[in-house]
Amino acid sequence: MAKIKIHVFDSVKGGLNDMELPDTVTGEQIINAMIDKGKLPRVDDQGNPIVHELISGMKDPGGAKKITTKTLEQAGVKDGDQLIVRQTIIAA
Repeated sequence: MAKIKIHVFDSVKGGLNDMELPDTVTGEQIINAMIDKGKLPRVDDQGNPIVHELISGMKDPGGAKKITTKTLEQAGVKDGDQLIVRQTIIAA
């Protein structure tokens, strides 16, 4: 298990979060930790649930990859990479 430094960008609020994490952490674990620390909302202003996805590879010619259920290592995330949190609101 190696530790890597990543930058996680919240595409809605525009905030950048620098993190140093084990490469065995999943995107879902990162999102849940950000929610628990108040960096990402669980619901919108009307109370609708928000689904968060962690995306990597935005600069990669192969395109963006969703890594929410993968570990950083499985997704090929490297030290210094920037990941993006994309949000979808589920209307009630």
